[in-house]
Amino acid sequence: MMCRLLWIFIHVSAPSRLPADLARFGLLLARQGEQLVSPLHVTTVLSLMFTCGLYNGSGAFATRSGVAAKSGVGGGIVAVVPGQFGIGTFGPALDRNGNSIGGLRLLEILSAEFGWHIFGPRGEQTRQQGPSA
Repeated sequence: MMCRLLWIFIHVSAPSRLPADLARFGLLLARQGEQLVSPLHVTTVLSLMFTCGLYNGSGAFATRSGVAAKSGVGGGIVAVVPGQFGIGTFGPALDRNGNSIGGLRLLEILSAEFGWHIFGPRGEQTRQQGPSA
């Protein structure tokens, strides 16, 4: 099962993939594998995405957004709000950690606006402080 998940991830991480493809992969994870992958493997993948999916920028992004995300060197990011949905972004400008600048910023803004932070209040807007620049 884990091999299948890895194959899917490698397939959608290719630089030629569109944000919609990344979002579909995120949705698969958000829906706990939809019987294609075991929920235990999905939990492991989401945990790894949250803690190290954005290379050296993972901790700062996790603190600001509270969203599990994985970037690729081509500028794509797949993000997951567990139990809800997946999001795919693409932006070719990369920060010093190799993550899409625009994609990270978009996810931070959306997370703050819609209360997606996994440790924040659910269903409430948390924009009072807003994401950091």
